[in-house]
Amino acid sequence: MRKLVFSMVLLLAANVSFAQKDNVREAKSLAESSTPDLAKAQQLINEALENAETKNDANTWNVAGLIQMKVNEEESKKAYLRQSFDTVAYYNSIYNMFNYFLKCDELAQVPNEKGKVKNKFRKTNAATMLANRHFLSEGGGYFFNTRDTEKAFNLMSMYIDVADAPMLADQDLAHTDTLYAMYAYYAALAAYQNKDYANVNKYAKYVLDNKEYGKDGYELCSESYKAQKDTANWLATIKEAIQKYPEHMYFVASLIDHYTTLDQLEEAEKIADEFVAQKPNDPQALYIQGYIYTLLKKYENAQASIQKAIELDPSNANYYAYMGHTYFYEAQDVIKESESIEIGDPKYLEQQEKIKTLYNEAMPYYKKARELNPSEKTLWQNLYTIYYALNMGSELEEIESALGY
Repeated sequence: MRKLVFSMVLLLAANVSFAQKDNVREAKSLAESSTPDLAKAQQLINEALENAETKNDANTWNVAGLIQMKVNEEESKKAYLRQSFDTVAYYNSIYNMFNYFLKCDELAQVPNEKGKVKNKFRKTNAATMLANRHFLSEGGGYFFNTRDTEKAFNLMSMYIDVADAPMLADQDLAHTDTLYAMYAYYAALAAYQNKDYANVNKYAKYVLDNKEYGKDGYELCSESYKAQKDTANWLATIKEAIQKYPEHMYFVASLIDHYTTLDQLEEAEKIADEFVAQKPNDPQALYIQGYIYTLLKKYENAQASIQKAIELDPSNANYYAYMGHTYFYEAQDVIKESESIEIGDPKYLEQQEKIKTLYNEAMPYYKKARELNPSEKTLWQNLYTIYYALNMGSELEEIESALGY
């Protein structure tokens, strides 16, 4: 009696197994029909993908990929005929197809009971993936534009990941694909927008040595570490980036900002001086150096740096404004000093004359900044204080009107 019960259980299990394999065959048949029923085909294959009897069979995943390919073909046909079609389904089907074919290849590479690998799917599926890989980047761009950064990441990262897949290893896509670095950057960018910082660094690493996207990759990495409050890795990344891309001011400026925030001005000064020594004719480097000197109250040094920046780039309103700041801020220091001096003291009068001299030095630079960029009022709004202090009535009225006071 026990043997009979056991036999019935085996028979039942065999029937379930055959049923699932029948589902796989039927799903394929429904997809390849001249009038395909793709909804039913996907339902059947999804059941097989989850069933213990068929989920580890390479053919199940192969058929799942074929069905997604048919979904894509049907949406493509609608687009060609100028019928309404589902763009999201079109690109999702490409992504799903790649996932299924990769899993199919993984299972097909498992040796059989004789220790042999018989992968009958690789050649055909590899060719299909290679022919359709560009749709992953195209779809990633589509989802970027629709602000669906999660799907954008999925497609862009798949574009990069398949380059390392064993089934496409002979293509050496990481080196032969001229767009590889660009899409690795976009995968990292999508990950950053999703706050998926581990993947920011995973994909950004592919572009760090690329001439066009390397500096952008380092920016993403540094911003990722900053978001995680990982100061050690942030500093290491910024310093490495400065060595590789010294022309990109973002990294030097970020490092200097870091030290100024910590009130480590001497360290900031050292970096600024080293950078100017490397790039003595870079007006932006000189501008940053002048900024640090001003914070250190080394006003003459600051003025020398900013003056050279102006000579190198005489159309930059920011440089003129900052030259004005060097005199203006020095005047504020003198004002503060004079607060402790008696009004009748000769030194007090001497200080007042010095303040007027500094304001007069600052004035033409602020005026030039205004001339070059009249809409950016923050550059030259200190003219109000100067006109007021120097009793310049008509000028004061005009600046009040311009600033909306």
